[in-house]
Amino acid sequence: MMKITKSLPFGKQFLLNFLGIIVFSSFMGLSAQQHTISSFNPTSQIAGNTVVITGTNFSSVTSVQFGGVNASSFTVNSTTQITATVPASAANGSVTVAKTSQTDASLSGFVIVKKTTSV
Repeated sequence: MMKITKSLPFGKQFLLNFLGIIVFSSFMGLSAQQHTISSFNPTSQIAGNTVVITGTNFSSVTSVQFGGVNASSFTVNSTTQITATVPASAANGSVTVAKTSQTDASLSGFVIVKKTTSV
């Protein structure tokens, strides 16, 4: 039996047998749009305080990280904004948001500010 794999413009594929009948399809709806981070504010913060992340397609974000460490908590305010709490063990580096089964979006430049105590 002859099989033909055909690519579609939006990156999905389907397989046809020699009669042209679709025998496998991986396009069960179009792919969700990729999320992006355009900015975060402030760019440096003390652990326990919040950072506002601005970008696109945040509706189903499942995690937020600061320097590779999960945020203490986060709230998706809208499809373009997230408010996240910096964890105590955060590190300098990138702010990253992720959705299940999609590539992470990140933006570098986050600096953790060490809390100082006066005597």
